Amino acid sequence: MEFNCFKEEQVNRGFTLIELLVVVLIIGILSAIALPKYDVAVEKSRASEAFVNGRSILDSMNRAINERPNEYPNTRASLDIRLSGGEWNEEANQYTTQLFVYDLSRGDRLEVTRDLGDGEQYVLSFYNNLSEAPEKRECTPTGSLAQDLCKSFKASGFDE
Repeated sequence: MEFNCFKEEQVNRGFTLIELLVVVLIIGILSAIALPKYDVAVEKSRASEAFVNGRSILDSMNRAINERPNEYPNTRASLDIRLSGGEWNEEANQYTTQLFVYDLSRGDRLEVTRDLGDGEQYVLSFYNNLSEAPEKRECTPTGSLAQDLCKSFKASGFDE
């Protein structure tokens, strides 16, 4: 009996280089399509914090206006808000969290700023009862990702 380790009937297991390259190419194309939409979705979920806190601060500002109509409600002392996870800057009348800066210094509106890096940011403005357009809200973008975010905020009813 003869033992031959070089049988011609060997089973080929594995993938060819071309097959692997095609799979890598397909994954790359799908990633290029999905990642920009993923960034917008992640930022929209982060912005929900700004909407909730912004609305809470705006409601507190409007209550302070009703109680003391001759004062701007732009200091922490004039507001009855309880937020956690951030720091108050009493001199600048700003509340800062890890992601957002809530600026109360204007008096007639609350501005929430989010710096996205690379010079991009968006500012969410919540107008209070002292402004010419109470209950008005707007988003001001700087940069392309911020423009996409403001468009999606508007589509979800933020600017109404």
